Amino acid sequence: RKAAARAPQSKVAFVYSGQGSQWPEMGRALMQTSTTFRDTIQRLDKYARAVNDKLCLFEWFAGPAEGAEVDPTEMGWMNKQRSGLGITAYQIGLTNMLQAANLHPDFVLGHSLGEVGASYAAGLQTEQQTIEIAIVRSGLSAYILPDTYMLKTRSCLDKSDLLRDGIVSTIYDSSTLTTIAASRSTKKSSVSIAEVQEEDTFYFYYVKDATQVPAELRRTECGEMLFDLNGSMVAVGLESAVIQQAIEELGLTQTCVACYNSPQGQTVSGAAPEVQQLKTHLEKQHKDLFWRDVPTDKVAYHAPHL
Repeated sequence: RKAAARAPQSKVAFVYSGQGSQWPEMGRALMQTSTTFRDTIQRLDKYARAVNDKLCLFEWFAGPAEGAEVDPTEMGWMNKQRSGLGITAYQIGLTNMLQAANLHPDFVLGHSLGEVGASYAAGLQTEQQTIEIAIVRSGLSAYILPDTYMLKTRSCLDKSDLLRDGIVSTIYDSSTLTTIAASRSTKKSSVSIAEVQEEDTFYFYYVKDATQVPAELRRTECGEMLFDLNGSMVAVGLESAVIQQAIEELGLTQTCVACYNSPQGQTVSGAAPEVQQLKTHLEKQHKDLFWRDVPTDKVAYHAPHL
């Protein structure tokens, strides 16, 4: 008893997970069993709807009414527009539950998307500010269009011809940080995937069919680049040095070791074709290779590809 009395009180850490940690019915049970969690989601729902009335957080967590016909792809958390927002809302709810039970963290850590929930737990912003940050973050990733290529060039092509022919959906000017042309079927704004270099202007073109890109724009000596926007993230059971060596041997330019999870566990992120090429290469060298896709809806977070 004397030894126990002298022992320092244990400290508490809250660790917040990142993208890919969601599951289809996340939060459903807590909505039914925890008043604190349910009340939190109700407040967050109000804040989210004030930004966009289609963000029905309460409904998404509670699930559809009994007997209602719902498209599972519309209600689930397994898409990039919803998953980031859902994970953050879930983490706010869990934090409030723990603090209501008088359990407060001495230390918080956020991994990737988890930095948003961790900063809330640290008292750096309110519930409303936290959910607004999550909405903005999720909205940005939603502009990464799957099954699309992006052309980066210093040449501004004839906008009307490209748009009319359906080759390009959006043209983005890096110098003014604005969309300078867009087809009617395209969102009002888009986001570039390359840094704006000093005193350089680049134009970005979303292209559905890479074979339709004019040949003159493929000249690498002029600084043009064509990106495949289909991204991929995978958990790999190998040392980071082994994976990095394979990336260099294969000459992969849009893929990297994005997260160091443990000495024998890394997350690889990059362009989907390159990631598949890396998998084929590593499987030849390592029997029983652990390789698991991270569900990010074709977005390669933490990679040059993004």
